[in-house]
Amino acid sequence: EQYGISDERCAVFPTIVNDELFRKDEQLRQSVRRELNIENKYVYIYVGGVDVWQNVDKIVERFAEVSKSKDNLHLLLILTDPSPILKYIKENNIPKKDITILSVPYNKVARYLNAADAGIIIRDWDNIINKVASPTKINEYLACGLAIIDRLEGIGDLSFKTNRIYHYLPVSQVVKQQQQIYHKLAGLGSFDDT
Repeated sequence: EQYGISDERCAVFPTIVNDELFRKDEQLRQSVRRELNIENKYVYIYVGGVDVWQNVDKIVERFAEVSKSKDNLHLLLILTDPSPILKYIKENNIPKKDITILSVPYNKVARYLNAADAGIIIRDWDNIINKVASPTKINEYLACGLAIIDRLEGIGDLSFKTNRIYHYLPVSQVVKQQQQIYHKLAGLGSFDDT
């Protein structure tokens, strides 16, 4: 509205995900849970960086708070650089008993996602950037069958379901939608791939 751009010339693209890597795998789930000794736990996972807007410190704080009264929870952090969070945990005397922190190559991330029950993404949803962002990690979480935790209050509430609607689409469907939008933006009218 601010720039007078017609809705017909705009579209929101879902982020695509490599569904050869990121898919639900029950055997992998059981194997990784055994390996990490978290078979009887409800496992939260966060995958990504530790930049301030990703709120990893707040995730760790909230988890530490709720895990004091619940012994069936585990937090799995797959981080590009674990050192800032390890330092944060040490400086704030946060118990690491139910927290696993790893750094793994991208092609190994899905094995850990499969071990989890819920994927965490905590952002400032009032920020205009986050309202239009489509983080890849959400689709990776969804492709592996995880619930999405998008508010700190969701950590510890095992019945929590996100209030946002996320759509995971196969690559072929996303490509077709993108082609249709590009065709419209070019002023060529409707597009049919047949």
